[in-house]
Amino acid sequence: WSPGNHTLVLGSRMESDYDADIPGFQGLFIDRERMPAGGIHTVVPFTMDLDYGNKITLYTIEAQQIWQTPNQATIAGIRFQDADLETENLQVNPSIQWPFNGPLADQDINSGFLRFSAYAYHTRRLFDQLLIIGGVAYDQLRIPINFRAPPISDGEETTDQLSPKAGFVWTPTLDTTVRGAYAQSMAGASLDQ
Repeated sequence: WSPGNHTLVLGSRMESDYDADIPGFQGLFIDRERMPAGGIHTVVPFTMDLDYGNKITLYTIEAQQIWQTPNQATIAGIRFQDADLETENLQVNPSIQWPFNGPLADQDINSGFLRFSAYAYHTRRLFDQLLIIGGVAYDQLRIPINFRAPPISDGEETTDQLSPKAGFVWTPTLDTTVRGAYAQSMAGASLDQ
C-alpha cells in the first residue's frame, strides 16, 4: 500500500499419500473380560500383518497485514485450513489363536480437519544491539481422534488454545548474536504439524 504497509495473501493445496505394508507388526492382546472393574487378566504379545494407508488433501488460505517503521513492526494475520483424510487399516494373520474369525481390523475411515488461526506479533528495536518480539496466537482445531496408530478411531474432537510468544535478539558485538525464545503452539494433524 505504501512503504512499511504491506498485505500478503497465500493460498495452497497439498497432498500426501502414505502406505505401509508391515508383516510381523507387533501388538498386545489384553484380556479384560474375566476381571471385575475393568482390570487386566492377561496380556499376550503377538504379531500380525498390517496394511495401513493414509491419504490427505489439505487446503490453506492465509492473509497477513504488516505495518513497519525503522524501529518496530507489527504483523497480524488469519489462517484457515481444511483437509480430508482417508485412512485404511487392515490387520490379518495373528500369531495367536484369536477369539473370532476374519481380520482383526478392517477399517476405512474418512475424517476431516479444520483449523482457524488468528495471530499478532510486535517487534521493537530498543537500541541497536537489542530487538524484542512479543505476540499471541489463537487456534481452534477440529481433528480426527486417532488416524495414526492402528486400530484407528472414527470421530473428531474440537479444541482451542491461546498461545503466547516472546523472544529477543541481542547482538553485543559484530561477531556475536544471542537469540532466545519462548512459544506455545498447538499441533495439528498430518501435514499441518
